[in-house]
Amino acid sequence: MDGLKKLLFVGMLAATLSGCGAGKSSKAGRSGPPEPLAFGYERRGDFIHFEGRGGHAMTNTRIDTPPRKLVLGYSLSGKKRIRVARSVDAATFKPLSEEYSKDQNMVYYKSRSTGYFLVVELPDADVETFQALNMHYATDKNTIWYMDREIKGSDPATVQVIDNNVVKDQNRVYVAGQQKKGLDVATFEWMESGYYRDVKHVYWGTKVVVGADPKTFEVVGGSFIGKDEDDLFRSGIPLPDIDRETFKFILHDPYGYQVISDANGVYLNGLRFLHADPADFRMLDSRVGSGGKYLFLVDTYHATPLTLYPEGDVWMAETILYDRETEQALAIFHAEADPSGMKNVTLSAPPGEAEPLPVPDWQLRVIQRPELLYVIQDAIDLFEEGRNTE
Repeated sequence: MDGLKKLLFVGMLAATLSGCGAGKSSKAGRSGPPEPLAFGYERRGDFIHFEGRGGHAMTNTRIDTPPRKLVLGYSLSGKKRIRVARSVDAATFKPLSEEYSKDQNMVYYKSRSTGYFLVVELPDADVETFQALNMHYATDKNTIWYMDREIKGSDPATVQVIDNNVVKDQNRVYVAGQQKKGLDVATFEWMESGYYRDVKHVYWGTKVVVGADPKTFEVVGGSFIGKDEDDLFRSGIPLPDIDRETFKFILHDPYGYQVISDANGVYLNGLRFLHADPADFRMLDSRVGSGGKYLFLVDTYHATPLTLYPEGDVWMAETILYDRETEQALAIFHAEADPSGMKNVTLSAPPGEAEPLPVPDWQLRVIQRPELLYVIQDAIDLFEEGRNTE
């Protein structure tokens, strides 16, 4: 960096820190015993502390004295010029939500990332009428707020909360604070999970679910699975290989996977469990199912449907390996699931193919990783315990 550039940078740094009020607060006052407030805040005499998730290492929890490096990083990261909450009136401070708060003079917004938080002033917000709608949205008499900025042209008098990330007024729908065009505002609604609809379409997030009928569409089990009168969908993508008439919903797990069945088989996110008979399939827990001599394991690492079964004194592992983008079946993986590693690995032709297709090396490494063998052994133990108690 030459001398002129260095001088300019130092000047910008000094101006930023000065304008943002970074570093130690000049506010004098008394401390006091903790008085718990809502959403992780505490009043301690004349100061407000944040003790909730995201505190900066819990070494400096006063909201008016953030570290200089944190303020500088926030200011130079492309965000607008900020004003640190340096003159908080502790006596009238009131948390409104996870992120919004106010006192008799000012409204505040708390930005968080892992291990850090920063409370900034919203000087253009009307204190008297300001109210939080949820974590990300708020209103005052003049506008709708998204995080720390106003949504220009919005109508706070007619705002309706759709979910944490979506609101609408009488004229527009806003997703992450931005107007989403092309939606029918009057009929736009959240259904469940990531599904929305209006009179024209069903949406997964902001994308149209092509072919879905908004009149008959419903979300199944609060999961990523949806159906209308004719078709099934997962995360907004059609499941053409699942029989709609005999479809059954089995499980939705917080990891984000679903187990379903039809008259022809049992599936993980639409991918088939080999040898699974829907007539006698049952889940032993959220990751392990069984039917006859077979054990079925959800490998959550890449949502792989793994089938296990005893052959003499060893347990065999089988699964169809799919292309992760197109979900085309590439090969059937077959191996002995020995605790020391997968042995005698073979790849055979998947259904509909005369021979196996090329499988990426990374996919073969994943299915043979040591951690999976521990999970397989736990599943076998669970299976054996169930058989011994029957």
